Amino acid sequence: MKKAFTLAEVLITLSILGIVAAISIPNLIQNYKEKSTVVKLKKVYSQLQNAFDVEEAINGPYDTWNSFLCSWDDVRLKNKGCTKADYSYVTLSNNGKMALIMRNLAQQKECSTDVSHPLAENDGCYITQDEGEVKTLAGSQYGDAYTWGKLYYSYMTNRYLLKDGTFIFYNQDNRIDIDINGKKGPNTMGKDIFQFTVSNRGFVPRGGGGTDYFRHDLSCKNAKSNGVGCARWVLERGNMDYLRKDTTW
Repeated sequence: MKKAFTLAEVLITLSILGIVAAISIPNLIQNYKEKSTVVKLKKVYSQLQNAFDVEEAINGPYDTWNSFLCSWDDVRLKNKGCTKADYSYVTLSNNGKMALIMRNLAQQKECSTDVSHPLAENDGCYITQDEGEVKTLAGSQYGDAYTWGKLYYSYMTNRYLLKDGTFIFYNQDNRIDIDINGKKGPNTMGKDIFQFTVSNRGFVPRGGGGTDYFRHDLSCKNAKSNGVGCARWVLERGNMDYLRKDTTW
């Protein structure tokens, strides 16, 4: 005859299970969130790079896109009607180059602070001053109070909202920021916002080795960093270990 468990034994067992669950479940949730972030960033990065490759196949190297067959409005409005019979060469700004790339992606909105522009749609495109601020990994406000922080999103020159909820922000200095979950938190560099540079190589994730400001040891070493150089780590290492410990490139 099998001996039954006593009430005390059952309670002790349940207590142990509760302690184990309290320790392991938060870690499991965090690991899941991090893996989801890695997957999302890789997906958006792949989409952007593919869009870049399409335009490069048509127009040649990125730095030669200054002369294009369509006007600025044609580019902005995705007008494919330009022909050899009626085109005129115009100088494209970096914004115009980005518009070329973005026309190859499934967009929900092209955001603009210029309400007179026919494509300007501001609702839901970016976080407003009353909805929060962008932060560094260390928890401080990102940049100065006016141009960044709470006004960070509206400061960026080109803003796009993709159908999957991803925000893409581009500035004239060939910098692009990807917010993989839009308005949802934590709106933090290195957690859900990642920076890239656009060049002849396409979208280059910031971070890694080197000597610039975005190198890993300065911008993504650990949770006390500013987080602006974490994109390369996430894409190439496939994890976010810098959130929990010191990391080296």
